[in-house]
Amino acid sequence: MPEPMPNPMPDFPSPLPPIICRYSRTAGQWQAWFEGPLSVPSGGALPIDAVRGLLERSGTPAGQVVTLHIDADLVGGEVLTRTATWDPPELRYREA
Repeated sequence: MPEPMPNPMPDFPSPLPPIICRYSRTAGQWQAWFEGPLSVPSGGALPIDAVRGLLERSGTPAGQVVTLHIDADLVGGEVLTRTATWDPPELRYREA
């Protein structure tokens, strides 16, 4: 009897932990990571690049709803909170 095929998709918590995105002066780029311990950031020239890199690198499946907490500017004076659906390579934002 053949062995069963391994599951190619890891188990993802539902919902995913929120994604935090901030500008890092030290790194000179935007960084995005999942809220919580042990999350490794992904970087990019723009916030969307950092978030997209994080979702792609983590293997987040299409259709996953994500909550984003993104600094509105380089100084972090205000945080924007948005909900989006991951539709690789795009994020489809929901109406506020």
